[in-house]
Amino acid sequence: MHISKWKIFLFCLVIITGTWFVFPGPRTLVMLYIQEEKQDIARPMLQELMAENPNDLDLLMLAADFYQADGSPDLAIDYLSKAVAQRPDRVALLVRLADWMEWANRPDEAIATLERAADIKVKEVAPRRILEANTNKRAALQRLLDHYRYVGNLASEAWTSARLVHLEQVLPVPELNTDIAVRAVTAQMLRFAERIGPNTGDAATQNMLTQLHLSRQLYVQDLVDSKGSAAKAGDFVADIMDRMVRGGFNNDALTLAQEIDSASRLTISRLALARTLRWYGNDAAALPILAQIRKENPGDKEAMDAMAEIKSSQGGFSKADQAVALKDLQQLHANNPKDTDVTHRLADALLAEERPKEAFAVLQEIPVQNAEEAKTLIQVAGATRQPEAVAQAAENAKPLLAADKDLQVQLADAWLSANQPARAWPVLRDAASANSNDLSLVRKALEAAASTDNPKIMQEALGIAEQSGSRDPSLLLDVAKSLVANEQLDRAAKVYERYLTQKPDDQAASLQYADVQTWRDQPGKALDVLKKLLKRKPGDKLLLTKAATLAEAADKSQDAYSFYAELSRRDPKDMKVREKYVQFAQDTGHTHEIVKLLAGDSDKDPGNFKKARQAADAYLAAEEPAPAAIFLERALAQKPDDVPLRRELASTYGWASMGDKQAKTLEPLAAKGLLNDEETVFVAGRLAEKRQYAKVIASLQKYESQQTLPWEVGLLLVQAYDAEHRNDQATKILKRLQKDAQGDPVRLSVMGETALGMRRNDLALDFFQAALKRDPHNTAALKGAAQIYAANNDPQRAIRNYEAVKARKPHDIEARYQLGELYNSSETPEAAYGEYQKALDLIKKARKALGNNPQAGKGEP
Repeated sequence: MHISKWKIFLFCLVIITGTWFVFPGPRTLVMLYIQEEKQDIARPMLQELMAENPNDLDLLMLAADFYQADGSPDLAIDYLSKAVAQRPDRVALLVRLADWMEWANRPDEAIATLERAADIKVKEVAPRRILEANTNKRAALQRLLDHYRYVGNLASEAWTSARLVHLEQVLPVPELNTDIAVRAVTAQMLRFAERIGPNTGDAATQNMLTQLHLSRQLYVQDLVDSKGSAAKAGDFVADIMDRMVRGGFNNDALTLAQEIDSASRLTISRLALARTLRWYGNDAAALPILAQIRKENPGDKEAMDAMAEIKSSQGGFSKADQAVALKDLQQLHANNPKDTDVTHRLADALLAEERPKEAFAVLQEIPVQNAEEAKTLIQVAGATRQPEAVAQAAENAKPLLAADKDLQVQLADAWLSANQPARAWPVLRDAASANSNDLSLVRKALEAAASTDNPKIMQEALGIAEQSGSRDPSLLLDVAKSLVANEQLDRAAKVYERYLTQKPDDQAASLQYADVQTWRDQPGKALDVLKKLLKRKPGDKLLLTKAATLAEAADKSQDAYSFYAELSRRDPKDMKVREKYVQFAQDTGHTHEIVKLLAGDSDKDPGNFKKARQAADAYLAAEEPAPAAIFLERALAQKPDDVPLRRELASTYGWASMGDKQAKTLEPLAAKGLLNDEETVFVAGRLAEKRQYAKVIASLQKYESQQTLPWEVGLLLVQAYDAEHRNDQATKILKRLQKDAQGDPVRLSVMGETALGMRRNDLALDFFQAALKRDPHNTAALKGAAQIYAANNDPQRAIRNYEAVKARKPHDIEARYQLGELYNSSETPEAAYGEYQKALDLIKKARKALGNNPQAGKGEP
């Protein structure tokens, strides 16, 4: 049997084709194994295929999917990245790669990949894939937007938003085109997008664009979820207006509102903008918007209300504007006299202009239908402060008053406003008695009772308060405050005392009580309160300050000193407190506490006369003349011509035993002839000590012409004339002094010693004898005369005188020694030895006493 060749060929072709379809290839097998989750079989086959065809796009995609499903995200990302490298214009691949990178916790790479996707120029993509590419690019931009918003990168978020809103213009996005408000907001976003670039644009514009994008996104989502409504649209527009006004884009907001209203033929957006502007205090910007709305729709109630409210306010608008607002409402009221809403609005406007009488006249035309209307009428009547208006309101509301206790209390409030507490009291008394647990009502009754100034009513009110006071002592505090307000201070003080008995720790009430006592001119009692408070809060500055002020007012200097001392210690920089501290320290004898403080102040500001003076006064008060002199010097340096100050400094030097400085300080006064007698004598004495006797005579000679020669002046002149060898003049002065002494034994003995120093023994003896005639026991005269007797070789008379001295002063060392000398010269050695020995014993005792007390004898001649 013969078979032709072509049949054999056909048969083989059929066999081969059947085998192709029946037995799948390696790629198909790998895909089948992956679908059957046989990864262990598929993995080596896939690796073998990849080794043979490493750049095969389909194998790269297959490998990426395999390893992503197999839990090896990094390998999956590597293979998908190779696939993207072969198709860099495939936005879908880039978005997919970014997803995998984000899942693999590689956010930075994911963002970079999304940026690549967003930067692809869609025009370069194949025409059949443009829509798909733009859709994927929009998804990438949205992902980027969410990321930049999350990390707070405003510039990148704004630029991404700008690119996204531009891209949406070439895409069919139904949810962005069906709503008027969304379309208008999108147009506004485009205008903002034109103002920024990748690295340009101000932060305010960037922020506003991102905010509008977010608000639009949330509203669109509601539309997609079928949650949209007219109310939602109004909220969306209001939110947009609020964001734009807060951002400072008022003009852009107005443009947007006009576009929405123009498209919708409504006024909702402009009203929302006006409300927002007013909320942020910009009535001036809201007013023209409202005026335009009224022009388009004269009956727009919200616009009319807002304009009337703005124009009737006192925020800088003219009286003419306020009048226009009222005129509008009055016209509405005239057109609709039965419209209670308009009537109430007109009344409110009149009240806002503080015209309650007119407001009441408008309201009383409306018949009272319910408790709320009655309450409003009564409140406005009270605002008029006219009893007639309150009485009329009570008449209009009479049918409701009898059964409504709250309304009765409201009427009582109105009577109080009209200064008619006596008419308010019965209502409040009955209400408070029946509702003693209602503390606010009891308080109101107390206020009314206090205002009547009727003691009987007040006692009755206090009785009601006492019933409730056990539950709330603050009622007593309210009573006390009411009494203070009515200037019944004595009664207020008693009520405060009752309250503080129950609430002793109430510092505020204690301070109020202290104030009341102060106003009652009882600062001492007020101070007692403050002292109690300070025991609980010893460092409280407010309490210390008030206590110091009260102590000062109560003339309690010691307390004032203590409080100001503590205040100064706590706040050394408070100069007013320091001044008070210093003042009261000086007044109360605590100068020693402030001397260093004041000295420090002067040291810091040595050119300040006042501070130097204060420091000096403090040291003087503390009886420390030496440091006082330092600060008086400092003060005198500022006022060198201040004669009293110079004298004070000289006196202080004298007190401090600083004679040279005292004399030097007085020299300028001496040169000007301003020294008084005491200062003249002092300066002359210092000159005598320096042996400048001619100057002594020159300074004191003027006194010789006086009828009576001052004692100290005479002695200095005698000393000076004697030193200048003018014996006759010295003797003459001594005789004048004897005449002026008028038999004074002390002065006569001094004159004798002076004459003895002049070697005028005869004259000296006359003076001593004259002194002894006056006072036979004058030891100075006895010694002086004894000295002259001894010199005249009359030892017996000398011995008698020294014995007389010894009899009066047995411990007189000089008398003992001189007696020893005289006895020795009289050849009575036993008596001489006894006197010498006694003198020696006295000297030893004196030295011993001086050794035990080094200060003893200091300053003694």
